[in-house]
Amino acid sequence: MRMSRLTEKGSALVVSVLVLLVLTVIGIYAVTTSTMETKISGFERTYKVAFYTADSGLPVGVEVTKYIIHHVPSGIDELPSPWNSVVDSSLIDEVFSETPSSDDFNNAPDINSQNDTDNLGFPSATTLKMDVDRLAAHYLAGGAIEFGAGYEGIGKGAAGGGVGILFGYDSLGQYAVGASSEVYSGYRHVVGVPGG
Repeated sequence: MRMSRLTEKGSALVVSVLVLLVLTVIGIYAVTTSTMETKISGFERTYKVAFYTADSGLPVGVEVTKYIIHHVPSGIDELPSPWNSVVDSSLIDEVFSETPSSDDFNNAPDINSQNDTDNLGFPSATTLKMDVDRLAAHYLAGGAIEFGAGYEGIGKGAAGGGVGILFGYDSLGQYAVGASSEVYSGYRHVVGVPGG
């Protein structure tokens, strides 16, 4: 019996060192994992801010387009605030032009919040750049009831469908840390209908 105790001397120390080694490895893994998760959530937040900036630009573009169509301003000075500080002067011509423009938001944005983020309500670290293009105009078909009743309705054409003008919106949202997001959308303005 005495012999077996002598051979077991120090085994508790070896077992405790092995347990401490395993616990240290688990602790290092947990710290590394939580650090990576924190970085991932930070990156996700910055890209969400960029996406929401780009996405929130679409209603701005539609409202500016509708205002230009309904009020026919001669220059950007006649646009209400805050639009007069963020809209490029070429947008008014593009809205009424019959030919699509070749500009984009990289070289000549039609709407650029870089000069005025406070009035549009965007955070100061974000930038919105938009390109608004008039794509086409077409006659809209009317419904069967309108056709049967002989109602000509708004605009031209049998059954009074009216005229629809298609606009395309390219919106780019940028966040100061390098995140950016692009959103494409369209809008059909129906001529003669209140609110478009």
